[in-house]
Amino acid sequence: MAKKNCLSGYRLLKPDIAINFLKKPHEVFLSQITVDPYVGCYYGCKYCYGIGDEEIPEPYRPKIGVKTNLPNMLKNRLAAFIQKIPVALGAVSEPYQPAEEEFKITRTCIEIIAENNNPLQIFTKSSLILRDMDLISEYSQKDLCAVTVTISTIDKSVNELFEPQAQSVGERLNLISELRRHDVLCGVSLAPIIPYVNDSQRQLEDVFKAVKEVGAEYIIPSGLAIKLKSVEKRIFGILDKHYKGIAGRYKALYDRDYLPALTYSKKIFEHIQKLAEKYKLSLSLPTQEAKPVDTIRIEPLM
Repeated sequence: MAKKNCLSGYRLLKPDIAINFLKKPHEVFLSQITVDPYVGCYYGCKYCYGIGDEEIPEPYRPKIGVKTNLPNMLKNRLAAFIQKIPVALGAVSEPYQPAEEEFKITRTCIEIIAENNNPLQIFTKSSLILRDMDLISEYSQKDLCAVTVTISTIDKSVNELFEPQAQSVGERLNLISELRRHDVLCGVSLAPIIPYVNDSQRQLEDVFKAVKEVGAEYIIPSGLAIKLKSVEKRIFGILDKHYKGIAGRYKALYDRDYLPALTYSKKIFEHIQKLAEKYKLSLSLPTQEAKPVDTIRIEPLM
């Protein structure tokens, strides 16, 4: 059910199912409930499975849906559970994309989650999250909230190809620094690691060095997941144009699977382990329940 908002161009949605319940807690991120206030994403990153089968034309004109009934649904569902189930906010689409400035669905969801004392992890690339520092800092200091900032590489040439509309890596590094200044538990999702594109030893070390300098406390690496035909089409389009000869190697690397092959993943992870030791960055969320990751073959939170 949807109607057009003539003022902003957003689709106002009231989906029957606005909250995703996983069968069991995610093995790395620990969340069992995922909440995405918006359908689609303004950033239009080429590797994103959150924009489904939607094509990304040039110039990109995103089709953003707003789950207007999400706050009430979330309030009712969380109140129904005695157990405080961990929640991931922004697992599929950016919770602090420009639509949030107008609708404030994300902020309202954080308020509801905090009222219920559910552990919360927020995934973002956007400095708009700083608007809600009053909520997030207080909740994080109760050891109930962490912010995970997604950074796939420090290489600007790669970012321009795969994340042309996202905030710059410099802005994201500044965001981490600001979050830490306000005592917010903050780390990095090193994702996606795109085979033969941003996975060299130098590129990976550049990320570790940069995020350590701004105070990140953990880093979770994960390889590129090619779950949808539309994602495959976008990725291969970039590879064919800018990385000649690499696309053919992907056919073997992703043979009958949407995650990279075990042999490749093991090689990359061994280097990541060395970097984690060198820069003293945890490869897990800083909670007692979390186990250090031992692979880059991490299932998407969906």
